[in-house]
Amino acid sequence: MGVIKVAIADDHKIFRKGVILSLRPYSAIKFVQEAENGQELLDGLAASEPDVVLMDLRMPQKDGIETTKIIAKQYPPYISSR
Repeated sequence: MGVIKVAIADDHKIFRKGVILSLRPYSAIKFVQEAENGQELLDGLAASEPDVVLMDLRMPQKDGIETTKIIAKQYPPYISSR
């Protein structure tokens, strides 16, 4: 099994860092992107190409639900192939 690339989007930095820290012992998990909001996630998504996105539902600028809808529209093969 290969490395699982993970992106995390949450407006609370301490929460993001806590999740990353708690998963650090697992060598099969690599965090490839950190974002404070949905827009920041979208801006870096093409470059980071995560396998999994951990996303807060309530964030400024773009919330998790709106961001998920945009990802589904902009990356339909990416979403369905993973």
